[in-house]
Amino acid sequence: MPMDKQTCNHYQNLIDQLSRQGPPTAQIIHNGTQDRPTQVGILDASFNPLTLAHESLIHTSIDTLNLDSILLMLSLANVDKDLFGASLGQRLAMIVDYAQNQQNISVAICSHARFVDKITALTPCYAPHTQFYFIVGYDTLVRLFDPKYYSDMHAELQKLFKTC
Repeated sequence: MPMDKQTCNHYQNLIDQLSRQGPPTAQIIHNGTQDRPTQVGILDASFNPLTLAHESLIHTSIDTLNLDSILLMLSLANVDKDLFGASLGQRLAMIVDYAQNQQNISVAICSHARFVDKITALTPCYAPHTQFYFIVGYDTLVRLFDPKYYSDMHAELQKLFKTC
């Protein structure tokens, strides 16, 4: 699908159906896998735009961790980055366009930004016992262990690490 205004509006409408209020929800927008994957790498996908470095991270993760699939996940918001440049609809169009030309790369949108919320939202989308791996850079790893993002850091991280 080309990234025209109609395509971007379609993706923006899908994003607008998610709500930050209530429980975390996710929707698979593009399923790039033939089989049900058992090992899924999840990469935040707020790319503006996707770069060669992101692409290298994707393929290195597949090879290094022996992953069945990569899920590029776009959230309604990031935990500490404001949206600038491309809209969420435009970003989603770029990500889907990329994924459609790749093998075993899927795309999802999520209502919430924290990893513990993302995994809660994603779990129903996959078979039981699917192993999830968040693919993160150093800056994100530091934020993962920052208490300011949690009401009960120990309990929430324990929940996260039980599932991925």
